[in-house]
Amino acid sequence: MKFAIDFLDAVPDPPRAAAALERMRPGLGADGSLAVPGGTENERLTPLDFSPRPGLPSRTLFTDAQIEADLDRLEKGQRDDGGWTVEYLQWSPGQALEWRGIATILALGVLRENGRLLA
Repeated sequence: MKFAIDFLDAVPDPPRAAAALERMRPGLGADGSLAVPGGTENERLTPLDFSPRPGLPSRTLFTDAQIEADLDRLEKGQRDDGGWTVEYLQWSPGQALEWRGIATILALGVLRENGRLLA
């Protein structure tokens, strides 16, 4: 579903993409999230995983309240050292450490693009 939404955000036929996005809506939970099959316990893709930037066609799948709640969740995920951790299955301590940098850059970008950080 994540990759289909990414694709629909990029296609050059907005009416067709909008119709396809609307057909995907029933697959999302009431909070706009989706459980990850085979993931860790309680692992979910959230509205910001699906639609990280304002103005994307996929934002129509989510209410303002769902986006704001997810932004709050993302902000609260910052650790004392300033970084974020990954919430998916970690195979080794080294892999978890390497992905922290990526998770931190992504989190800061999403917060900035959604007006939660100054540029």
